[in-house]
Formats: sequence, C-alpha cells, structure tokens
Amino acid sequence: MASLVGIHGRIVGTDSDSEILALARQDAEVAQLGNVEFRHTDVAVCQEEEGVDLVYARFLLTHLSEPEKCLEAMKKACKPKGVIEDIDFSGSFCHPYCAAYEMYLELYKETAHRRVVDPNIGPKLARMLRQAGAQAIQVNIVQAAHLEGEVKLIASVTMERIADSVISEGLATQKEVKEIIHGLNEAAADTAILMSLPRAFQTWGGRT
Repeated sequence: MASLVGIHGRIVGTDSDSEILALARQDAEVAQLGNVEFRHTDVAVCQEEEGVDLVYARFLLTHLSEPEKCLEAMKKACKPKGVIEDIDFSGSFCHPYCAAYEMYLELYKETAHRRVVDPNIGPKLARMLRQAGAQAIQVNIVQAAHLEGEVKLIASVTMERIADSVISEGLATQKEVKEIIHGLNEAAADTAILMSLPRAFQTWGGRT
C-alpha cells in the first residue's frame, strides 16, 4: 500500500499488539519506506474523522467481540471507500486427511467461540457493511492452497500463538498441543499434502 500511494502519500498502520507493530516497523525500515506510520491504538476508536482516502482491514474483525464498533470507526475515518478482508475459517482444508490439521481447526474454532469472536465472519461482511451504511458493496473470494513453501507453516505458527488460550480453556493439554504442532510441521514438509489457508472474503464499499 505504501508503494501504491507513492512518496506524496501517507499510510497509517494500527494494531493493539506491540510485538506485531515492532515487526511491521522493522519491515518498513528494511523496505526503506518513509511514508508509513504505525500506531498502537484501539481500532474501534476513530482517529481522524473523514481524514483518510481509504481504510483497509485484513483479518481483523474475526478477532473482535464487537466488530460493528470497528466498522463504525472505519466509516467515520474514511472519505470515499473502505475495504475489508476477513476469513471463513470453516473453509480451510488439508488433503489427504491429516489428524493434526483437523484437531487444529477444531481447537481454533472452539477457542474463538469461547472468546466470543467469530472465526467464520467472512460471509457476513457484506451485510455488516450495508448495516454500517456503506454503498455499492462488492465481494471477491480468494483462497490460497499449497503443496510446499513457508506458507504451509502458517497452521503450525497459528497453533503456537493460540496455544496458551487453548490450554487455559481446558480444550487440550500442553503435551497434546505440542503433538499437534509437530504433526502440522510434518504435514507442511510433505509435498504430497495439499494445505490451504482459510477462505478469505474481500469486501468493499463506499460511504455516502
């Protein structure tokens, strides 16, 4: 996005996770991007009313217990257009069958439900944008699937990041989580196994 707007444009990235922001700043420095600013902030609070030309959220609403508040803040911040990209986790797949992958899917979805967030929010985005007052809404669906490469490690990395939540909810033991991660890494290394990312719904519309 920073490359698209050029040296005369400005990008502001926000997140509530300081670790993610630190990684993003490192990436921006490596890419020598001088037109990017990162803020540690609550996405449900509008920072600049009608202050930006485009608002973009990727894989964000699925982690929020009140995603409508974020949409309202996005609408207030944006002049002409907003774009949202989020997941339908139920669309994830692995072939041939992999027990570790299926356990990972179930643990992710159950943990999300217990934390009152929506792992399958993707198909709902168009309706949510309409209710937020967006106009000329459009939808595109994409899904990546790979036989090899680092992208196949996303499942095991995600499992590592949700491990504490899974264990604290009593859904699995630490030993069971380690076994699942090991199984996911083995599947990632096997080029005969096709593994997907969650189905992603790209949804956009403009404000009146």
